Amino acid sequence: MGYDGILITDAMNMAGISENFGQVEASIRAIQAGIDILLMPCVLYNLENVKDLDAIIEGIEKAVESGDITEEAEVIQPDPAEDAPQGTDNDTEEAAA
Repeated sequence: MGYDGILITDAMNMAGISENFGQVEASIRAIQAGIDILLMPCVLYNLENVKDLDAIIEGIEKAVESGDITEEAEVIQPDPAEDAPQGTDNDTEEAAA
C-alpha cells in the first residue's frame, strides 16, 4: 500500500475481537499483521488484571522466541518535523508581521 508510518490498533478488548480471539492470540495476530502499537489488549480495572497483561507479554515473547513473530520487524522512529502541522506562506508572513 505504500504506507510506512506507525500502525496503531483501536481498543483490542472490543467485542469484535474479544468475542472471537483470546487476548494473547489477538495480540500476536495484530503484531504479525504489522501493528506497531496495541491499544487496550486487556482491561486493567485492578491489580488482578495485571496477570492478563503479563500473560499477553509472555505470549508475545514466546511467539518471538518460536519465530511466529520475527525480530526483523522495522522499528519506526517518528520524525517530529514531518509530523508538525504545515502552514501556508501566508501564515508565516502574518505571524512575522
